[in-house]
Amino acid sequence: RKPKDLHKMGVCHYRGIGTPRNATAAEYWFAQAAELGEAESMYSLGILYLEDFQDQEEATRWFGKAAEKGSPAGQYNLGVCYRKGVGMKKDTAEAVRWFERAVDNGHTNASFSLACMYSDGDEVSRNLRKAAHYMKIAADGGVPKASLMLGMILAETGTKKAAYEAFVAAAEEGDQQAMMMAAVWQLKHMKRNDPSRNVSIALQWLTKAADQGHEDSTILLGDIYFRGEYGVEKDAQMAVRWYEEGAERGSKICQYYYGFALLDGTGVRRNSEGGKKWILKSAQQNYRPAILKMQTIQREEMRAEGGSDGD
Repeated sequence: RKPKDLHKMGVCHYRGIGTPRNATAAEYWFAQAAELGEAESMYSLGILYLEDFQDQEEATRWFGKAAEKGSPAGQYNLGVCYRKGVGMKKDTAEAVRWFERAVDNGHTNASFSLACMYSDGDEVSRNLRKAAHYMKIAADGGVPKASLMLGMILAETGTKKAAYEAFVAAAEEGDQQAMMMAAVWQLKHMKRNDPSRNVSIALQWLTKAADQGHEDSTILLGDIYFRGEYGVEKDAQMAVRWYEEGAERGSKICQYYYGFALLDGTGVRRNSEGGKKWILKSAQQNYRPAILKMQTIQREEMRAEGGSDGD
């Protein structure tokens, strides 16, 4: 049989396609193909030994064979093993070398790993230029979170327009954090040729993220309307609406702000008991301003009770 056919037999047993899943049978067929030089079978044996047979040293041996044969997945996984010290002594330089070879062969997760290493600077010398280069490759390859991370890296380098474009790309992929970052960038850093349009776009991104339950976007929307920031008309009712939504979803900050609004009657009908209830919920989540406010409320109530007793 041809190596590819033997590999396919291994895949069927490994995944349980047309037959019950059987790791031992998968190992047999992968080994047959590997003996004939099939790189993907070598990589698959590495996965089998790592995940099914719990043999890290044997797994890394097969990843090494696959990597030397030119398997991008084998090169990437060998890099991961070197980076984490799985089945071998940890070796960052070797991890970088194998990640780079995997990137050269089109492995986008290897590019993401390199980008994170250069961005964090924990294992290698921090290099934002290299981080941006590798993260761009990962983002173009559709790696989840890569567009958002690229925006963060570019923002740190001061490349404002490119950072904004990366945030928008991630936002369009549905990343809620990126939606908020695109909004913040639109408000704070984009040219003000048409300020009202900038604000409109920013509010659209924030609203989309908040509607999906993103806590920070919900808080920011409430704050913008409450304070009347960035040219947005002050609207206490709209602010309280967002604080209430966040409070209902469990945000301790929104619970505090919503409770405060109910106590003061700001943007909503005054409701002292309701206000105390929400501030207490926030305090129970260890939000310090809420804890201090509850202490103040309790002191005031004790003084009021003392005054009533004296009468």
